[in-house]
Amino acid sequence: MLDRDTHLPLYYQLKTVLITMISDMKADDQLPGEIELSKKYDVSRGTVKQAIMDLVHEGILYRVQGKGTFVAPPKIKRSFGKLPSFTDDIRRFGYEPRSKVLSFELIVAPDYIRKHLQLNSDFNVIRFKRLVLSQDKPFAIVLSYLRHDVYSHLKKEDIGDSLYDALAKLSDKIPVKAHDTYTPVNADEKLAGILGIKEGAAIFYSERISYLDTGMPVEFAESYICGDRFTLDIQFSSEN
Repeated sequence: MLDRDTHLPLYYQLKTVLITMISDMKADDQLPGEIELSKKYDVSRGTVKQAIMDLVHEGILYRVQGKGTFVAPPKIKRSFGKLPSFTDDIRRFGYEPRSKVLSFELIVAPDYIRKHLQLNSDFNVIRFKRLVLSQDKPFAIVLSYLRHDVYSHLKKEDIGDSLYDALAKLSDKIPVKAHDTYTPVNADEKLAGILGIKEGAAIFYSERISYLDTGMPVEFAESYICGDRFTLDIQFSSEN
């Protein structure tokens, strides 16, 4: 039972109890209903809902309308010990990554791509769009622009579940460093449809410029990542 003699709010106590309960459950297991939890812990449904919604907002639980509340899969972390890729991120958590090619074409580089990749006018780039899946669930949409003069040999059928793995097999010109930016945005109708989320749901928008060891930029990538399944893991040190 919850302690009514403490200064801690009941919803917060219940939240702590639910976290303990969840620790013994698996991803996508269903929690008891609000009425059952209300009776078990002798609190109002409003208190139960507040505790649950806190955990939903923290990404620990998720709700399905008309079905109930479920344990959310652990968020896939992106660490920066080396040049990260979604395939590596997903595999590190014991999940199976897969990519679905949405488009692959040779185009004249738009102005903003020429600027990012330091190209002259009328330069061709490979535009490659893919849907990244984890456990067969949409995880991210990635749109990559690759310098055609560097990767002219790259074909659609060469690419499996990892672009960087494909480049490593076909060429010695492999990106070794990158500059990433991440911005929280809301999914529009088209993105939401592809990612299987609600329109307006929070997602990460990421831009990356990847470089060879010579300093040449060879890829500009835009990614749209499910916000409820991804987190950044950044460590800092004051050591020289």
